[in-house]
Amino acid sequence: MSNKGIRIYTNEWTVDEYAEAIENGDSPEDNSGAGILYLVSDYAEDFGEWNDEGTQWINASDVVVVFHLLSGSSAQFWAESCSSSPAEVGPNDWYEEDYKHPYTGAVTHKSAHLVGDWSVEEAKEIHALVFPKR
Repeated sequence: MSNKGIRIYTNEWTVDEYAEAIENGDSPEDNSGAGILYLVSDYAEDFGEWNDEGTQWINASDVVVVFHLLSGSSAQFWAESCSSSPAEVGPNDWYEEDYKHPYTGAVTHKSAHLVGDWSVEEAKEIHALVFPKR
């Protein structure tokens, strides 16, 4: 069984906590904890598809599973940016998402990174799927 996955961290701050930190030239305090681990093996069947003949269900590849997890399909994470440019992508990159609530002003920052034995090629494939026009 594969130990590949992604770990997603979530920081949430009230509008006052966020504004105070920014006003002082700081980053708000990290309150994300250990994050949540999403193992590829737990989602491969969910994101699979039927073979060409429609006779057998084929589990999704590791790359396809992580693409779905980084694009809002299951983990409620929508990657907006990556810590590396497309030319420098690797398995140690971080993916980021920021959200500011339109009414309360509360700020949510999520970050994610690959966990397990990922190759540079797999990381590049994931990046290309998540950010197709970059």
